[in-house]
Amino acid sequence: MQHSCIKGNACPGARGLSRLHQCGNLRGTASASPIGRHPFIKWLAARSFQLSSPISGRRNALDLAIQRIRGGRSEWPFAGGARRAAVMWFRNDLRVHDNEALAIANRDSSSLLPVYCFDPREYSSSGNGINSTGPYRAQFIVDAVMELRNSLRAIGSDLIVRIGKPEEVLTDLAKKVGASKVFCHSEVTYEEDLTEKQVAAALKVEDIQLKASWGSTLYSPDDLPFKLGDLPATHGEFRSKVASLAVKQPEKAPAQLKGKPVGSQGISSGDIPTLAQLGLQPLSNIPGAPKCRGGESEGLAQLNRLLSRTSMKAGPGSNISAAFSNEVSPWLALGCLSPRRMYAEVQARQASSNPTVVSLMHAELIWRDFFRFTAKKYASESIIRSSAQQEAPAVASASPRLSMAFA
Repeated sequence: MQHSCIKGNACPGARGLSRLHQCGNLRGTASASPIGRHPFIKWLAARSFQLSSPISGRRNALDLAIQRIRGGRSEWPFAGGARRAAVMWFRNDLRVHDNEALAIANRDSSSLLPVYCFDPREYSSSGNGINSTGPYRAQFIVDAVMELRNSLRAIGSDLIVRIGKPEEVLTDLAKKVGASKVFCHSEVTYEEDLTEKQVAAALKVEDIQLKASWGSTLYSPDDLPFKLGDLPATHGEFRSKVASLAVKQPEKAPAQLKGKPVGSQGISSGDIPTLAQLGLQPLSNIPGAPKCRGGESEGLAQLNRLLSRTSMKAGPGSNISAAFSNEVSPWLALGCLSPRRMYAEVQARQASSNPTVVSLMHAELIWRDFFRFTAKKYASESIIRSSAQQEAPAVASASPRLSMAFA
């Protein structure tokens, strides 16, 4: 039997015993897992046989029993940290290029379910009657989500879209597909930080991990020569400490994504909502509404137009700062365009012919980093204070969302 196991032809009983050993040996001891001690599992381990299921086809009885005991999860918790199904939660990173969370999720999982949530709290009216998200920004997000779905489909995946609170939507979907991890990017403002912690808490109840990466700035927190809590109070001091740091090369867009988990067959992709479904006035009803399309391809095209303009000044009275804020910030804000990709493009096209443009664009991105790290610092401190006082967070945040010009 040992020889046949090496060749991959082990008998059903050997496979059953092997899987029982793996399940009970997650922590290095045969009795570590309550599943391994279950009397029905012990009985099946000695009498493993094959079942036919109209849904899953031929599956080992031991598989089905452990799936039932684990609450219906469809993937096996193999020893040694082997890969399992995962969920990719898109937030303000609506792109496939230079998306570190997506790259890690695709590398570390056996199958992947990409998800985007339209959180109703982000489209509701605040206490003063002003919508948290206006119709122009909302349409920009809808455009970006639509393009992201098409991009993911082009590389073998899809985008599940839901209207709902992320902590509820993600937990439900992760349980349905048997995911052990949910991957995402961390954001910087109070409400976004709070949502991330609520998602992590809801997932933890189901023994699912939230794995957050950083991808919204030119430099990551790990690059900084100081801890976030020691962030300089002024931009000048911040710039003097980071300007000489090397900028990492952007991640390449994946040529192919892992397929969706086996348990996702009954999960619909979902419709991308209209502005009316989000409780907002459609732009067609607003006279003179400007045209500004969201999405990764439009962000890259806008960057190309910015760098191709022969009227771009690079010196005293430079118009680069104004162009940066007016022409690319919306796409940076929603993550349709990566700041590292932007800097790499500027270097590749201007470094030899116009190095001053590179220097000025670098300075603008450092300004942006300073604002975002400052928001993150005080958002985190506000949540810590709220938790310590055991008070519900206020509707008006201590660190309000950054405007699109700063994001």
